[in-house]
Amino acid sequence: MWDRGKTCYPHIMSSGIVDTACPQSPDEVRGGGRTVVLVDDDDDFRVMFGEALRLDGTRVIEAAGGTGAIALLDRLARSREPDPTLLVLDLMMPVLSGIEVLQRLRRSHRWAQLPVLIMTGVNDPMLPVMLNTPVVFKPDMDVLVNAVRQNIIRSEMSSNRQA
Repeated sequence: MWDRGKTCYPHIMSSGIVDTACPQSPDEVRGGGRTVVLVDDDDDFRVMFGEALRLDGTRVIEAAGGTGAIALLDRLARSREPDPTLLVLDLMMPVLSGIEVLQRLRRSHRWAQLPVLIMTGVNDPMLPVMLNTPVVFKPDMDVLVNAVRQNIIRSEMSSNRQA
Protein backbone atom coordinates (compact mmCIF):
# COMPACT_ATOMS: atom_id res chain seq x y z
CA MET A 1 0.00 0.00 0.00
CA TRP A 2 1.23 3.48 -0.88
CA ASP A 3 2.05 5.77 2.04
CA ARG A 4 -0.20 8.87 1.84
CA GLY A 5 2.16 10.63 4.26
CA LYS A 6 4.91 10.67 1.65
CA THR A 7 7.65 13.28 1.60
CA CYS A 8 7.95 15.64 -1.36
CA TYR A 9 11.26 16.77 -2.82
CA PRO A 10 12.17 19.64 -5.16
CA HIS A 11 12.55 18.39 -8.72
CA ILE A 12 13.86 20.19 -11.80
CA MET A 13 12.10 18.99 -14.93
CA SER A 14 13.80 18.82 -18.32
CA SER A 15 12.18 22.15 -19.21
CA GLY A 16 13.86 23.88 -16.26
CA ILE A 17 10.57 24.41 -14.40
CA VAL A 18 10.94 23.69 -10.71
CA ASP A 19 8.20 21.91 -8.84
CA THR A 20 7.98 19.88 -5.69
CA ALA A 21 6.69 16.63 -7.03
CA CYS A 22 6.04 13.76 -4.69
CA PRO A 23 7.27 10.31 -5.58
CA GLN A 24 4.43 8.64 -7.43
CA SER A 25 2.63 5.51 -6.37
CA PRO A 26 2.40 2.67 -8.89
CA ASP A 27 -1.25 3.65 -9.50
CA GLU A 28 -0.31 7.27 -10.18
CA VAL A 29 2.42 6.19 -12.62
CA ARG A 30 -0.02 3.90 -14.49
CA GLY A 31 -2.66 6.63 -14.56
CA GLY A 32 -0.28 9.15 -16.08
CA GLY A 33 -0.69 11.50 -13.11
CA ARG A 34 -2.52 14.78 -12.88
CA THR A 35 -0.81 18.14 -12.78
CA VAL A 36 -2.29 21.27 -11.27
CA VAL A 37 -0.75 24.70 -11.68
CA LEU A 38 -1.46 26.55 -8.43
CA VAL A 39 -1.29 30.35 -8.55
CA ASP A 40 -1.56 32.48 -5.41
CA ASP A 41 0.42 35.48 -4.17
CA ASP A 42 0.01 34.39 -0.53
CA ASP A 43 3.09 32.21 -0.02
CA ASP A 44 1.88 30.56 3.19
CA PHE A 45 -1.52 29.68 1.75
CA ARG A 46 -0.05 28.47 -1.56
CA VAL A 47 2.46 26.18 0.16
CA MET A 48 -0.19 24.78 2.52
CA PHE A 49 -2.74 24.21 -0.28
CA GLY A 50 -0.06 22.75 -2.56
CA GLU A 51 0.93 20.26 0.11
CA ALA A 52 -2.73 19.26 0.68
CA LEU A 53 -3.07 18.59 -3.07
CA ARG A 54 0.18 16.59 -3.16
CA LEU A 55 -1.00 14.46 -0.25
CA ASP A 56 -4.15 13.86 -2.30
CA GLY A 57 -1.98 12.42 -5.10
CA THR A 58 -1.79 15.45 -7.39
CA ARG A 59 1.41 16.81 -8.91
CA VAL A 60 1.54 20.56 -8.21
CA ILE A 61 3.52 23.31 -9.91
CA GLU A 62 3.31 26.62 -8.06
CA ALA A 63 3.46 30.22 -9.27
CA ALA A 64 3.61 33.14 -6.85
CA GLY A 65 1.36 35.46 -8.86
CA GLY A 66 -0.23 36.24 -12.20
CA THR A 67 3.00 37.25 -13.93
CA GLY A 68 4.67 34.05 -12.71
CA ALA A 69 1.72 32.01 -13.96
CA ILE A 70 1.98 33.44 -17.48
CA ALA A 71 5.76 32.84 -17.51
CA LEU A 72 5.29 29.29 -16.25
CA LEU A 73 2.66 28.50 -18.90
CA ASP A 74 4.95 29.97 -21.58
CA ARG A 75 7.77 27.65 -20.43
CA LEU A 76 5.39 24.69 -20.35
CA ALA A 77 4.24 25.48 -23.90
CA ARG A 78 7.85 25.35 -25.13
CA SER A 79 8.69 22.17 -23.20
CA ARG A 80 7.94 18.52 -23.79
CA GLU A 81 6.09 18.32 -20.49
CA PRO A 82 2.42 17.34 -20.68
CA ASP A 83 -0.14 20.11 -20.35
CA PRO A 84 -1.49 20.72 -16.86
CA THR A 85 -4.82 19.15 -16.06
CA LEU A 86 -6.10 22.25 -14.25
CA LEU A 87 -5.07 25.81 -13.40
CA VAL A 88 -6.12 26.86 -9.88
CA LEU A 89 -6.01 30.65 -9.87
CA ASP A 90 -6.36 33.17 -7.04
CA LEU A 91 -8.63 36.04 -8.01
CA MET A 92 -7.10 38.91 -6.03
CA MET A 93 -3.37 39.35 -6.75
CA PRO A 94 -1.20 42.44 -7.21
CA VAL A 95 0.37 43.36 -10.57
CA LEU A 96 -1.60 40.85 -12.65
CA SER A 97 -4.92 39.75 -11.13
CA GLY A 98 -6.60 36.40 -11.62
CA ILE A 99 -9.15 38.05 -13.92
CA GLU A 100 -6.35 39.45 -16.11
CA VAL A 101 -4.64 36.04 -16.25
CA LEU A 102 -7.96 34.41 -17.18
CA GLN A 103 -8.53 36.99 -19.95
CA ARG A 104 -5.06 36.36 -21.39
CA LEU A 105 -5.57 32.61 -21.32
CA ARG A 106 -8.93 32.83 -23.09
CA ARG A 107 -7.33 34.93 -25.87
CA SER A 108 -4.44 32.47 -26.22
CA HIS A 109 -4.71 29.82 -28.92
CA ARG A 110 -2.49 27.52 -26.81
CA TRP A 111 -4.28 27.84 -23.46
CA ALA A 112 -7.86 28.85 -24.30
CA GLN A 113 -9.17 25.38 -23.44
CA LEU A 114 -7.15 24.92 -20.22
CA PRO A 115 -9.62 24.22 -17.40
CA VAL A 116 -9.47 26.92 -14.71
CA LEU A 117 -10.76 26.96 -11.16
CA ILE A 118 -10.84 30.41 -9.55
CA MET A 119 -10.33 30.56 -5.78
CA THR A 120 -11.05 33.64 -3.76
CA GLY A 121 -11.82 35.02 -0.34
CA VAL A 122 -14.42 37.32 -1.94
CA ASN A 123 -17.72 35.61 -1.23
CA ASP A 124 -19.78 36.83 -4.19
CA PRO A 125 -22.24 34.21 -5.49
CA MET A 126 -22.34 36.00 -8.88
CA LEU A 127 -18.63 35.44 -9.59
CA PRO A 128 -19.07 32.08 -11.38
CA VAL A 129 -21.68 33.68 -13.64
CA MET A 130 -19.65 36.84 -14.31
CA LEU A 131 -16.44 34.90 -15.01
CA ASN A 132 -18.06 31.89 -16.72
CA THR A 133 -15.61 29.80 -14.71
CA PRO A 134 -15.97 27.59 -11.62
CA VAL A 135 -15.22 29.45 -8.38
CA VAL A 136 -14.39 28.08 -4.94
CA PHE A 137 -14.26 30.23 -1.83
CA LYS A 138 -11.32 30.19 0.60
CA PRO A 139 -10.14 29.25 3.19
CA ASP A 140 -11.63 25.77 3.93
CA MET A 141 -8.86 23.39 2.76
CA ASP A 142 -11.17 20.35 2.50
CA VAL A 143 -13.59 22.30 0.30
CA LEU A 144 -10.70 23.53 -1.88
CA VAL A 145 -9.17 20.06 -2.33
CA ASN A 146 -12.60 18.60 -3.14
CA ALA A 147 -13.24 21.38 -5.69
CA VAL A 148 -9.93 20.59 -7.40
CA ARG A 149 -10.81 16.86 -7.47
CA GLN A 150 -14.20 17.58 -9.01
CA ASN A 151 -12.76 19.94 -11.63
CA ILE A 152 -10.08 17.40 -12.59
CA ILE A 153 -12.78 14.75 -13.06
CA ARG A 154 -14.84 17.19 -15.13
CA SER A 155 -11.78 18.02 -17.24
CA GLU A 156 -10.93 14.36 -17.81
CA MET A 157 -14.52 13.55 -18.79
CA SER A 158 -14.52 16.44 -21.26
CA SER A 159 -11.19 15.27 -22.74
CA ASN A 160 -12.52 11.73 -23.15
CA ARG A 161 -15.58 13.01 -25.02
CA GLN A 162 -13.38 15.01 -27.41
CA ALA A 163 -11.05 12.05 -28.10
